[in-house]
Amino acid sequence: TLVSVAFFAAITGSDSSIVRAAIMSVCVLAGYIIERDSDVLNSLAAAALIILIFSPSDLFDAGFQLSFLATFGIVYLNDFFLKMFEGANKIVLTTIATSLSAQIFVTPVLANTFHQIPLISIVANIVIVPLSSAITILGFAMWFAGIIHTGLAKIFGASIWALVKVMGMAVDFFSSVPYASVSSRSLPIIFILLYYLFLFVLPHADIDGKVKKVPLKITAGLVLFA
Repeated sequence: TLVSVAFFAAITGSDSSIVRAAIMSVCVLAGYIIERDSDVLNSLAAAALIILIFSPSDLFDAGFQLSFLATFGIVYLNDFFLKMFEGANKIVLTTIATSLSAQIFVTPVLANTFHQIPLISIVANIVIVPLSSAITILGFAMWFAGIIHTGLAKIFGASIWALVKVMGMAVDFFSSVPYASVSSRSLPIIFILLYYLFLFVLPHADIDGKVKKVPLKITAGLVLFA
């Protein structure tokens, strides 16, 4: 599996998000080999450390920032949103919780780097995520099938082509929806610090207070997003 992870990272271009995922996978697999429990946040931190040792300038790369913030957001807030939306369809619930967790953490980078904040991405991901997952799985199946017979691989390849076309149509549709994204000015550093401080305390029920009988987190959230 370690060899497969390294091979996958090599053939997919080895950008920040791929290297992060590969290093995190290696940490989990290494823990399994030496019979030690792995921790996702520790694995994420190890991935960031290793990448920055070899390429410190990546810290200022938008791809690096988006990849690590999105992953951290999913790890940190996903359970919080799963409990909040408990009772919905499991597949839809998981997609919404994961998308929302990632979206919230990358919003300041999107605003400051691209001056755009997507509003429809959470809805779009309900369609896009299952399609991209199926494409990835079929891609591996096509690779293994190609070892056996090229004709068999072509069947998987045709399926992938069809799904990619459908996903492209879905992306075009969602991007054409009015107010799919809004323009944004660069955010001041003090706002960004307060924004992430709010996110860090959000899932902790024991960290809260009241302002005139209104929970402090709700008050802080309304002030920030206003």
